[in-house]
Amino acid sequence: TEGCGGNSLGDLVTAGFTAGLVQKTITYPIDVWSVRVAMGANTKALGEQGAYRGMWDCAFRILRNEGVQGFYKGYMLTLATGIPYITAQLTLFGILKKRSQEEKGHWSQRSAMRVLWESVIAGALANLCAQFLVFPADTVRKRMMNNGVDGKPLVFKNTLDCVQKMYRDEGWRSFYRGIGPTAFKAIPAGAIQFATFELIVRFFKERGGPPWR
Repeated sequence: TEGCGGNSLGDLVTAGFTAGLVQKTITYPIDVWSVRVAMGANTKALGEQGAYRGMWDCAFRILRNEGVQGFYKGYMLTLATGIPYITAQLTLFGILKKRSQEEKGHWSQRSAMRVLWESVIAGALANLCAQFLVFPADTVRKRMMNNGVDGKPLVFKNTLDCVQKMYRDEGWRSFYRGIGPTAFKAIPAGAIQFATFELIVRFFKERGGPPWR
């Protein structure tokens, strides 16, 4: 099946998978760092001990008390969520774009406003569906990311133990806790991401390519 730009569905999936793998591997330590800083700010507000004095204190304490592996807690689960998320997002957008072009003609032959409107819809739907697909595993990932913070005793022995305890103690709804705000974020985020991408691509194509070529 031919997708947008002459790319097959397999090409879209492969590109999404590779992009997700590279992105998550490089940025994951920063993701852990930002979550820990935010969590430290929350504990400080609640008057609990162990709050970080700042972002660099947080990074130093993770390294000192948990080692380099502390920055990669939940990494494998992130690969199991982040890669499918990006793959699903890019693939769904490619499919929706392809259907639009089959019904109404290639986007390059239509007005910029029409392309903007349709890419907003396709991007929003693609991002929303991708979020719903990976949200339960992402919830588990965040629990594992904060497991045994600052060298404290582990709450969960491993990812499977986390899943079992969440289901046993909090029920299946716990895996979708926070899905509402996430959905509200996913819709405009996907719309902006893909609409901006399509308009920039169109802009460069109309002018024979980017200025640095």
